[in-house]
Amino acid sequence: MDVWSVVRWARAAGFSAGCVLLAAAGHVFGGGRVDDAALAAGFVLLFVPALALTGRERTMGTILPAVAASQVLMHALLPEDQARAGVAAAGYAEHAGHAALPGLDMLLMHVVAVLATAWWLECGEAALCALVRHLAGWALRPLRPVRVPPADELRAPVVVHREEHGLRLAVLRHVVGRRGPPVGPVALG
Repeated sequence: MDVWSVVRWARAAGFSAGCVLLAAAGHVFGGGRVDDAALAAGFVLLFVPALALTGRERTMGTILPAVAASQVLMHALLPEDQARAGVAAAGYAEHAGHAALPGLDMLLMHVVAVLATAWWLECGEAALCALVRHLAGWALRPLRPVRVPPADELRAPVVVHREEHGLRLAVLRHVVGRRGPPVGPVALG
């Protein structure tokens, strides 16, 4: 597929937009704030490698690492809410045993987001590629060469009289036909 293909650009834009919007939604859900400049920068930074990956149909083996990398990039781009971070640090300072919990929660949320996003994008990728293949087959059908049968297939068909065939089946329907030599000893004489 050519780099300037509209389908290729649409796939790359869909991948980038899906990753950016899901990362932003997760960030807001986690209590952070979203900066428009960070979203735009994330979209542009994800679009370039996504366009490089759209040369052929992507599978889960390609999508999963790309989504994981996009999560790391978006995590670095989206700003941490300083007020929330200060309250969380003060709250966890009282309970020193739970100091690793915010990092573990965030890591688990990123893993869930990566798996969900990769699955969602893989389903969309498979559906889009199936649709494009179907439309291409439909559009190119008139261009297929017409099959001309060989001369021996052009002979007149053999006509079978259905009445005789039906009568023969009615008379012989209880007959068991076994072909081959007899089984067991045969007496000659």
